[in-house]
Amino acid sequence: MAATSTILLGAGLALSAAATGYSMSAANSQAKAQNSIIQENARQNIAELTRQQQEVAQIAAEKKGDRARIADRETSNLRAIMAEKGGLQTANYDSLIGQIGYYEGMDFGRIDANAKATIDGMQTQKERASTGALQQIEMNNRESLNMKVGAGLQLASTAISAGYQYKSRREQEDERTRQRQDRAGG
Repeated sequence: MAATSTILLGAGLALSAAATGYSMSAANSQAKAQNSIIQENARQNIAELTRQQQEVAQIAAEKKGDRARIADRETSNLRAIMAEKGGLQTANYDSLIGQIGYYEGMDFGRIDANAKATIDGMQTQKERASTGALQQIEMNNRESLNMKVGAGLQLASTAISAGYQYKSRREQEDERTRQRQDRAGG
């Protein structure tokens, strides 16, 4: 009987250890899978924001090119008008040419400032995506560690309980043996 109970205790302990090992492995696998998904989502998000930043820069360059062509056309039209009137060397002509350049420069400044603000905003979003992903991964790793520690503590508790049950049964078996010996001897 003592051998059977010892075998059952050992089997129960082994089963508990196997379940704990499986639980730890599953927690680890789950955390790795979640972390991979988080990393891939962040990578895709950052790649899309980078693409959008490049698009904003390209659109800004196109707007500046369009504005430069408008300024060139205005300057050419002004030259043609002034040439017809014979006023190419006048202060008024120089002033008008200066205004065309001034407004072109102002428009370039606005285009650049708007593009920079948009690109900077997207850069902030990229940084937040990266930071958010790292925080989620850290949280998953902590949860996985907590699950492993919990499973390990459960295994330790089971082992202590099994040891206590074994000791208790041994003491009971020893007591019965003493009682039989006392009856036989006495």
